[in-house]
Amino acid sequence: MFHSPVPIDDRQDAERAAASSEPMDFDAGNERLRAAHLHNGQVEARALFAPFFAIAAVAAALIVGWAMYGSVDSKFVVAWISLVAFANWVSCRSAMVAAARAGSRTARPRARWFAVIESVGLAGLWSVLPTWAFATQPPHVQVVIGGAMAAMISTAIALAAIPSAAVAWIATLTGSFCLAYYYGGAALDPKLALTFVLLAGVGGFSVARLTRWIFDQLKVLARTRAEAESIRQLLNEYEHRGVGWLWQVDSENRVVYISSRMTALLGRSTTQLAGHSLPAALGGTSALGRILLSRQPFANLEMELSTRRGARWISLSGDPIIDMAGQFQGFRGVGQDVTDVRRTQERLTNLANMDVLSGLPNRGRVRELLGEALSNSAGGDTPCAILFLDLDGFKPVNDTFGHPKGDAVLKSVAQRLVKEVGPFGHVGRMGGDEFAIVIKDAQSRRMVETLAERLIAAIAEPFHIDKVEIRI
Repeated sequence: MFHSPVPIDDRQDAERAAASSEPMDFDAGNERLRAAHLHNGQVEARALFAPFFAIAAVAAALIVGWAMYGSVDSKFVVAWISLVAFANWVSCRSAMVAAARAGSRTARPRARWFAVIESVGLAGLWSVLPTWAFATQPPHVQVVIGGAMAAMISTAIALAAIPSAAVAWIATLTGSFCLAYYYGGAALDPKLALTFVLLAGVGGFSVARLTRWIFDQLKVLARTRAEAESIRQLLNEYEHRGVGWLWQVDSENRVVYISSRMTALLGRSTTQLAGHSLPAALGGTSALGRILLSRQPFANLEMELSTRRGARWISLSGDPIIDMAGQFQGFRGVGQDVTDVRRTQERLTNLANMDVLSGLPNRGRVRELLGEALSNSAGGDTPCAILFLDLDGFKPVNDTFGHPKGDAVLKSVAQRLVKEVGPFGHVGRMGGDEFAIVIKDAQSRRMVETLAERLIAAIAEPFHIDKVEIRI
């Protein structure tokens, strides 16, 4: 009852507020917002308990009328029950209509005194016949009347959102009963009077406690909605000045709103996307469809799009929209083009895993490749292997011809190793003149030994660097 989703379409109000050059009195605005939400909360609470309140009043009137049947003219009893039922029906309907209009522009808040007068009127109407007939009733009927009035006093809990009305209700019923009992006996019995005073006090205390809780909830609601207004303004700034965009879909994952930046990226207009499935509009991504069907919050879901500018990567985050009744209404979220970030990350990853000189996987990457091969071997029956190579006679190359010639030799060695290994494994440089080959499928030991012999033979062939023949 105390939560309302913030529709993304309200962003127009935030845009006007952001564009205004006049300073905004946020304190005054929040004060008005809290007052409006307080009234709406009282109206909603009254409507929530209105059916129970009306049914309790009519049921108690029927019981009292049944008890007085035969000792009071039946026409008075029927007329009284009918008036009680009609008055409570009108009150219940009025409360429901007021709750339906709460928060709308056409809604006109009622003055607080109106609820007090309504409570006094309903309580007075209900107690008029029992008060008038109490003195003439036998003791067992008087007990029924007293019990019914006590039950009606307890229904003041339904008016807890309007404390003054609840107090008026309790006071009217308590006073009516005391008046009826006073004129029904020689004097007011102090014990019975004290009992009803105690009952009224307990009712008043309970109403006060509940009212305090409701008021606290309404204050939280007012603060939350004020914060939501600020968030809308921030999202408006994010959308129009940032690098991201906003999106919203309904419960069927159909596009309700999508930013112009996203439509420009897709090369389609807003009207072409509105009402269509968001996963389909983004290329039929199954991952997005599964997440939306789960109705759970998600963040940083990356997907690739085919656009007029080529392949682009976007990142989406979203939260489900739940209405006041707890019903799922769709998703709302943000998106961002992360193509440049992703490419940068890929370049950094490649640099971190690659030996710059040879272009082969470096020591760290070789360790990862070996770890993957060992994991596959542990989970199956296929053994793996790793070969280590150290170049003999390489140091004299650097000493004799210089490091540029030595680097050229290492590049040539890397090329020959990759050519010989082919698809059977991964060649990496461990550092200096040391290399390693990770073989995922080493079921044939003879094949591994043959590969090793071919590698030795390939490296033994002379290298021709700038018309210089070098052997290692």
